[in-house]
Amino acid sequence: MKLVVRGIGPSLPLMGPLANPYLELHSGSTILAMNDNWKDNLAGGSQEVAIQNTGLAPTNDLESAILPVLDPGAYTAILT
Repeated sequence: MKLVVRGIGPSLPLMGPLANPYLELHSGSTILAMNDNWKDNLAGGSQEVAIQNTGLAPTNDLESAILPVLDPGAYTAILT
């Protein structure tokens, strides 16, 4: 399954949102992906175009997003 996992903060119209969210996707104790600033990828590549093509791109460059392809199973997204 292909899905977009987003860590939204600065674009939320709320008092005190996360100013610069950092996102990790885990399968058990294994980190599958991580992102800080959705146009960048901490693993050395960018998913910017692929995320934009979904129509679900964050509206603030400081927000996080990951576009993984996942097998059926249990996953955990951690936003800090």
